[in-house]
This record gives sequence, C-alpha cells and structure tokens, in this order.
Amino acid sequence: MQHLMDDQVLHLLVPGLLGPMPGVTSAGQSGPAPATLERWLARGDHRPVPADPDALLFYLYGLPLPAAGEVATPDLPTAALCYLADTGQSPDGVVFHADPVFLRPDQDRLVLFDAPAADLASDETAELITAINAHLQSDGWRLSAPTPGRWYLHLAQQPALQTRPLGTVLGRNIDRFLPEGADAREFRQRLTEVQMLLHGQQANARREAAGKLPVNGLWLHGGGALPAPPAKGYALHGEPLPLLRGLQQLAEGPTAGQLHWLGTAQRAVWDADPDRWWQAVQLAEQQLQQVPASSILYPGDGQAYRLGPAARWRLWRRRRPLTNYLLAQDSY
Repeated sequence: MQHLMDDQVLHLLVPGLLGPMPGVTSAGQSGPAPATLERWLARGDHRPVPADPDALLFYLYGLPLPAAGEVATPDLPTAALCYLADTGQSPDGVVFHADPVFLRPDQDRLVLFDAPAADLASDETAELITAINAHLQSDGWRLSAPTPGRWYLHLAQQPALQTRPLGTVLGRNIDRFLPEGADAREFRQRLTEVQMLLHGQQANARREAAGKLPVNGLWLHGGGALPAPPAKGYALHGEPLPLLRGLQQLAEGPTAGQLHWLGTAQRAVWDADPDRWWQAVQLAEQQLQQVPASSILYPGDGQAYRLGPAARWRLWRRRRPLTNYLLAQDSY
C-alpha cells in the first residue's frame, strides 16, 4: 500500500463527518447520497490516526502526543497555541483556555452552553475579567481576552490537572467532565467561587435585560506551555481555526503539503443538529469531487483514507450508505 503521508499531498480534515449524529436515519434524507464520499470510505487505503481533532493536528505537525494508556493524561497545550494565534506573542508560562460559558441548572445538575462567547462585547468582557482578576490575583491567576469570546488563564507553573475540551461538554451535564488530578480540588473550588462572583455582575444583568445569556461560569481546558516548534508546516486552506493558525505560526522547516480544514460538521455534532450536519456532508462531498487523487481524508473516526489510482478500481468494494459508517454516540 502506498504510504499515506507522502509530501505535498492535500490533507482534508472534516471532524464530525461521521457523526455521531442521532436522528439521522437515511443518508439521502436531505439531498442526493454523497457517492464520492461513500466510494472514498469503501475503496480507499486507510490507516489509524488520532480521532480527536486537536490530537490529529498535533500528529500532522509532528508534535508529541501523550503515550497511550497513561492514567493521568496531560492536556494538549492548545491554549498556548491559540493565544499565539490571537496575539502574535508567545505566552509566558502556562496558559489554559478559560472559555466564558452559560451553565443552566437542570434539576440537580448544570448543563453547559457556549452561546455567550458568540455575542460578548468588548466592554462586557473587560468588566467581567476585571472583576474575576481582582478576586483571583492573590492566587497568582490572571485572565486575559485578546478577543471578546476567547479568554485565557495564565499561571506561573503547570498544575497537576487534566481537563476536557469544551466541545465534548456542550449541552451536557458538567459533572462527568470536571477537572481531575492532584490539584483538581483547588481548581474546582476556585471555579465555584467565580460562578458566585459572576452571578452579581452588572454586565450580566444588562445582558439578561437585553435577552442575552449571561456569563455565569468558566470552562478550563487545554493547559500547558508553548511546545517546541514543529519541524514542518502546511499551506492552509478553508477555515483555519486558532489552533491551526497557532501551529502554523510556530512551525519551522519545509511545507509538507496542503491542509484544508472544514469545521462545520464538528459544530453540527456538538449542537446535535442533523440538518446542519447534512449540509456539512454535502459540502465535503463537493470538496472530494474536486481534490486530486493524492488527497487524504480525515473524517474524524480515527482513520485516514486515500483514494489513489489503484483504489479507484476496487469495484468489488461496493459503496455503502453513509449511515453505515456513523459513529456511535458513546464513542464521542
């Protein structure tokens, strides 16, 4: 089998392309079946790659990943890279994402939503961060917000803490996803204090009066220091998200190919929106019809697929409906 990581190929990353997406019962329910995508999955050469989108980007850039089977898996330092992308500056010390979120009480649990980040104004952000920093500065914590919807927590040293990315928690009970590790108790306590502090902020009162969701919590994840520069980079296409832009800014060495990121399917999975997910499938189908045979597809199932010249003639591998490939909900 031809090696899937040859130089100068096009890497098409579409996390969420294979779901999980409950409620989808027919691959052609909103339009024609994605025949090119189905042939790609049925006939293409494939090999295992990280299923997690962040880990996949680290893998493609040649950055180290935690060893499989580690009990206390450290975070991938995504926050430091996103901070670099947002500011053009390398962060000092350790950085965590501190995403502004809305926690909705639901009986005896809290369900998380990231809606406030989409419409936060600069003055609202400044007011809330000033209040939080005044409360936490004695602990050596400092929040910053290069953009109103993306906040960062700066620490002097790396805590013994494992966190979960925001996307895995959206619309879910946060109890299953709270920080773990030797320092988790302290961090959970501080985050509870921040929730209480945010409850009384005038910026939130004004948001609620305007029919907007308040910021009543922070979600920490992706903590660490800036990694060593990758030895290779890519020519970026599509929607380069902050993490991808940060990796590219940090990269040194030759361009190893082209990288096209399509994030609409992933967001649809996070929001459990079958209609938007199907639109993303149709967009990916259009892209696959235009890419060269040397391209590699990463649909988010832990496999990389290449439909090279030889694979196109594997007619005995009949394409199956896309729904046959969808991931189970518990794999997400």
